[in-house]
Amino acid sequence: MSRKSPESKADAASGPSVEGPAFGGFGIGVVARMTGIDEHTLRIWERRYGFPRPARSSGGVRLYGADDVRRLRLISRALSRGHRPGEVVAKDAEALEALLGAALSEPEAVVADPAANEREQILAALRREDVDGVQGGLRRLAMMLGPRRFVVDVAQPLAIRVGELWASGDLEIHQEHLLSDCLSTQLRLLRSFFEETRGPIVLLTTLPGEPHALGLEMIALYVAVAGSSARVLGVSTPPEQLVLAARAHRAAAVGLAITLSSNLDAVGEAVRLIVPQVSPATQVWLGGAGAAPLPPMPGVRRIVTWSELDAALASLGLQARAG
Repeated sequence: MSRKSPESKADAASGPSVEGPAFGGFGIGVVARMTGIDEHTLRIWERRYGFPRPARSSGGVRLYGADDVRRLRLISRALSRGHRPGEVVAKDAEALEALLGAALSEPEAVVADPAANEREQILAALRREDVDGVQGGLRRLAMMLGPRRFVVDVAQPLAIRVGELWASGDLEIHQEHLLSDCLSTQLRLLRSFFEETRGPIVLLTTLPGEPHALGLEMIALYVAVAGSSARVLGVSTPPEQLVLAARAHRAAAVGLAITLSSNLDAVGEAVRLIVPQVSPATQVWLGGAGAAPLPPMPGVRRIVTWSELDAALASLGLQARAG
């Protein structure tokens, strides 16, 4: 992970030391991009308010944890609603959530979906064949919302909307493919911030005949934010190969993306082959809109909504994080 900002000896003395890459923290430049709070401000807050107080690599480089990032995003939201740094920076995450929740409970504080206008601008750029506009809009939303909300509030709604526009003849297929590529690039970039995660391994793929990978990228980022080590096997993986991969990686779960166009008979046949052959400790997840009409199957968890995915992650000892 690159470190863009040199650290002074005085800075290096202000936090506990840990050994470099094994810690798996985020550098200050990455945290600035993820939270929208610039590096200079982060340093000032560290000295003035005692937060954030990052750990240190053996070389003295600041390393921020996922909990730091979560709390900084909450602080950023509080500042955007008119609170002053002295009022919110020292508050813990629970106090910040209570503060933000109280503000949202007041009718005058309820605002429209902050991503809606940006999504429309991205679609307008897509119609103009403005690749820079599409990519820039996605980057802004990723920085504004954080990775988890980017998946839920941006990537999935945009993918669905573009599919609808193509089906109605309002977009060309090459435009749909362009958006998918731009989304995939942004999702992969966000997931790279979590590449050193050492949580339970979740393998993600589709069954033979299902060529769509964008949903896998969304799920991979979502579970990585929760603390899982997400590994995408690509699309159209034969069941027997998925079994071998699950054993080789000692996977805590294997997730199959099922679309509405999937052959449900073939899905059932594949699952009946997979479940008895993976370790009893490995969960089998069937996710996506196509999983909804499937009948209950022994040893299988159906995941159709984000809350159901949160429950599945909780069963692995993980907890969905804000942002």
